[in-house]
Amino acid sequence: MLFRSGENISASEVEAVVQGIAGVAEVAAYAVKSEIAGGEDEVMLAVVPEAGATLTAEELGAQAAARLPRFANPRYVALLPELPKTATGKVQREVLRKRGTTGAVDRSA
Repeated sequence: MLFRSGENISASEVEAVVQGIAGVAEVAAYAVKSEIAGGEDEVMLAVVPEAGATLTAEELGAQAAARLPRFANPRYVALLPELPKTATGKVQREVLRKRGTTGAVDRSA
């Protein structure tokens, strides 16, 4: 669960919406810290594109924003070759959080 703009955001609901976008193989939604001291967390997407997909992070962010409520719109979108997972196949969100926004597109810019 993420909290932003006074709203609770279900990461799994965001992921379900983004998973429905053509060209998305896997997605993880999670919170990253705002660069503003005391600021709320920002929503970030880590996306593994399907093989041969030509989807860009900018396009993906725009499509996600069109399908999600405004408070759940992702600020950052990163395309990755794979998501870090445990031996049982669970996405390691802590590894993604530690990675921060490195290589991500900032949609607020």
